[in-house]
Amino acid sequence: ADPLQLSPTTAIVVSTYDRTFNVGEEVELICTTDTQYEPTFSWKLDNGQDHKVENQTVTFTFIEYVTVTCIVSNTYGIATGELSITQLDITCKSVDVTVPVPIIGFKTDTTLLECTYITTGGNPLVYWYKGSSTATGTLVIQSVGGVIYPEPGFTRHDIQDQASLVITNTMLSDAGMYWCKVIAFPDGSDEDSVTLTGEVATEPSQPSITFIDGSIISNASSKITMQCTSSGNPTPIYNNSELTINPSDRDDNGRTFTCQAVNFKGSNTEDKTLTIRYKPYFVNVSKNQRSYASKGSVAELRCEIESNPLSSIIWYGPNNQPINIDSRISIKTVSRGTLYESILTIQNTMLSDYGSYSCFAENDIGNTTFIVTFNDKSVPDAPKSIVPITRFYDSLVVTIIPGYDGGDADTTYFIQYRTRRNATFNELNADNSETTNITIEILELDPSIPYECRAYAVNAIGIGPYSNSIMIRTLDEPIVELDHDTTILSWTRHENETYTCVKIETRHVDVTWDVIVKCIDRNILEYKVNDTNREYRITYCTADGFCESREFSALTRTSYRLLEKA
Repeated sequence: ADPLQLSPTTAIVVSTYDRTFNVGEEVELICTTDTQYEPTFSWKLDNGQDHKVENQTVTFTFIEYVTVTCIVSNTYGIATGELSITQLDITCKSVDVTVPVPIIGFKTDTTLLECTYITTGGNPLVYWYKGSSTATGTLVIQSVGGVIYPEPGFTRHDIQDQASLVITNTMLSDAGMYWCKVIAFPDGSDEDSVTLTGEVATEPSQPSITFIDGSIISNASSKITMQCTSSGNPTPIYNNSELTINPSDRDDNGRTFTCQAVNFKGSNTEDKTLTIRYKPYFVNVSKNQRSYASKGSVAELRCEIESNPLSSIIWYGPNNQPINIDSRISIKTVSRGTLYESILTIQNTMLSDYGSYSCFAENDIGNTTFIVTFNDKSVPDAPKSIVPITRFYDSLVVTIIPGYDGGDADTTYFIQYRTRRNATFNELNADNSETTNITIEILELDPSIPYECRAYAVNAIGIGPYSNSIMIRTLDEPIVELDHDTTILSWTRHENETYTCVKIETRHVDVTWDVIVKCIDRNILEYKVNDTNREYRITYCTADGFCESREFSALTRTSYRLLEKA
């Protein structure tokens, strides 16, 4: 006898639970043996499936009746044990009707009564009944072997998916309790019910918009909350059932908000247009803050206000007293919606008329004051500054920032420029150059040279003073060299970091240029060529292929080209 029982002689498989299981539920099995000497466990199913777990305890999820085999082995022998799942108390539930809530079917609509099931049997039979039970109810429709047979009087009914009942052109008489029954062999049968309520669908009524906070007429900075309600069957859904504006501002004045209520029968809308009250504020400030006229001429001082409601306006003169209307001085007001313009007209302007005028605007929300400076016409002020826009090898683009034009809109601007070696300035009229507003392009310059630039303005009264001078340097012209001994083509780095690539081209004399390198990084400054008997040139380009308007040759001086895309 072997007191240690080295070789396994038995393997017994049992379930760790003593209860009923449903198909699809996990079952834990344990395999016991009579040897204590390092047994190894493995599992098999009679459907040919191996189980990868090599533990004494294993969990299966069964969807059919099978036999489970446990194999116990060690170096001294092997033993097997079996358990047929039919020996366990497993119930296969055939049907599971899924209806989260009782179903409402609307007249003339399509209604779906869901029914799903789990079964291990083949070719289940599906029946739908209407009534208090399957025994006493009326058979509506059945599915046998996948073929659907509606009963007389139920031609609007169909079965789709697993076992769901579809009723087209639903009628109020379709309401009632429905039963879904499934029979599957050898599992048996199961059934469940769902109640259908029939109702008449109606489209949403005209929505009603009410104000929870604020009102349709509100002051700026207040909170406005609008709520939209509508009736219909089924209950309508909204694009926005509640809308809050917090805080409101003057831009909300005149805005129209629309509530839309929708169900499958249709939709309806309602609009609300807000009126926002706000204190006056001035518009076109830069245009109106200065006025000018020569002595003896007619002057107009303008004050433009936005407000809701409209504002009252009082003009105050340089003596801070309200303007008195007489035969020489008049005030005219023009309103356009919420815009209110007041025009103070002075006939036969006198020296005492010049100075600062105040336009005081007030409504019941608040007030504000606008200052208009009235001066005699004069020569223009010096331009405020000159701003460099773009630097090239032979040109500069600058913008003149103008000063006060002396009361004459017909003012002309000039740019002057010179090198340090020149005593006199060259001059360009902004009207006679390639300009946009007061942007001027200075052409025919030399590369690598700093230029002193200044500007001034001229109107009908005379010539204004110069602006402060600034120094602007043209770009350094690159140096391109070809060393015939080392066959190295070299060049200098471009000042403008926008040009991230260097394009290299080559040709024999009078032959079309060929690109040999489309883009070398700007930080690489040389390239080894194969043939020093050819002509080479480089062009500086951006990463997206736009190249500078000039190429640089290693054998000849600069050649000029139009801007092109590589």
